Amino acid sequence: MLVRDRRSGRAVGILENHEQPGGAAVFVAYIDPERGRVGYGFEAISLYLSCMFDGGARLVITEVLEFNKDMIGIQRKVDVLPQARLREHVYTAGRYWDLIISSFDRAHWVRVVNRYRRMLPGGDRGPVAFGGVQGDRGSPTTSTKTRSRRSRRQPRPRPR
Repeated sequence: MLVRDRRSGRAVGILENHEQPGGAAVFVAYIDPERGRVGYGFEAISLYLSCMFDGGARLVITEVLEFNKDMIGIQRKVDVLPQARLREHVYTAGRYWDLIISSFDRAHWVRVVNRYRRMLPGGDRGPVAFGGVQGDRGSPTTSTKTRSRRSRRQPRPRPR
């Protein structure tokens, strides 16, 4: 899935998963640090993982290269701890890097979502990285623009 900024329509990252036997799925995410803003990764990943579990995944496995400090930080924040480390497993950017493997189940994910629900779309605000432009509210194929209560625009005074 391509992650886009709602305002500009620019691509800021990708998310995908690879199904494995037994209801497991390997999750892959990349959010461009130069194009995305704070919160894009967390929002996009939260929505995508929820869809994976709703679609029948029993276990989600993550694979993170050791230089990806942002993703390691997100995982630490939501208590997804490393379970295995494949030493010098991937060659990129002129050297070998460790691959860090973690996994979590639906029960763990529900606890994470409940902890951060107010920060996620549908909590106190609308999405910033997903959704369409202002459209027909009755149409199921277009989403409507939503705003945080904190940033609601005040009506402009009319000139006399």
